[in-house]
Amino acid sequence: MAGEKIDTTKYRKVKKEKDEDEAKPETEIRVSSKEDTVAVIKQGIKLLTEDGHKSITIKGLGAVVSKTITVAEMIKRRVKGLHQITALEPTLIVDKYVPKEEPKEGEEPLPEKSVERTVHLMEITLSLDELDKSNLGYQAPMADEEVEEGADIDLPSERKVSQKGERR
Repeated sequence: MAGEKIDTTKYRKVKKEKDEDEAKPETEIRVSSKEDTVAVIKQGIKLLTEDGHKSITIKGLGAVVSKTITVAEMIKRRVKGLHQITALEPTLIVDKYVPKEEPKEGEEPLPEKSVERTVHLMEITLSLDELDKSNLGYQAPMADEEVEEGADIDLPSERKVSQKGERR
């Protein structure tokens, strides 16, 4: 059910299992809130410059869409000649909830519940080869003088949080 409120005192959310059949291509980078942005940027640069790949795809879901854009923009500023296609699509997520406790004798068990929500998936393809210029999300490569190959990656606005929850 979409928009249904779940009583979290009676229900717990079931963690989704990773789909073992879903093999992620080596050139696909999935951005998450847990990963360090600089490490993700370096991974993308390495795939394009050291590992010999002609293109990479960067994906981010929901709250990390802005981080996904940051990663792509920083890679474009470190690797010359990157064409870009950006796509943003709604994706349906189904969260499953199960009762926290077994029913007492004589009581009906609480039913399992599902809640549907729509989040947006950002998919950015960066390629050294020319991409479809007629695509609505196409961006031409940056001018060579705007690209600083090998430059340090400095993101001063990203604060680190220690394991104790303290900002550094």
